[in-house]
Amino acid sequence: MKHLTNLTFVLAIIIFAALGVHCGKEKTLAGPREGPPATLVGSWSWQKSVGGIAGVTLTPQSTGHTQGLVFRSYGICERYRDDTLIVAGQYSIAREKTWAFPDTVAVIYYQNNWQEPQATQIRGDTLELVDLCIDCFGHTYVRVR
Repeated sequence: MKHLTNLTFVLAIIIFAALGVHCGKEKTLAGPREGPPATLVGSWSWQKSVGGIAGVTLTPQSTGHTQGLVFRSYGICERYRDDTLIVAGQYSIAREKTWAFPDTVAVIYYQNNWQEPQATQIRGDTLELVDLCIDCFGHTYVRVR
């Protein structure tokens, strides 16, 4: 019986140690990654966001603020509000099937989760980003020339 108690104790220590090692690791961007599509790289100006539980529509006119995104070819995304940089960080792309679009699309993952993953669709000079969470927003941007 004492042997069984010792074995249980040793197993518990091993499990907790393994969990501690796993939890101590820095979060990385999950899933297979690829470079950004050439059409994503560049500067984008926010036009509107629609969503939330109330289905609200937000625009630069209704909020009194402009917003912009810059996607760099070397995997950095910058977010601006009223021409002031508010956050910048690494991003990566994975091709996935999501609920947001009928086809497989590029999904953007942001390092350190400063933004929910977003499904993307680019049509000409219009970028649609859909937050991949419940009651989140869809955002429309136009390319800055």
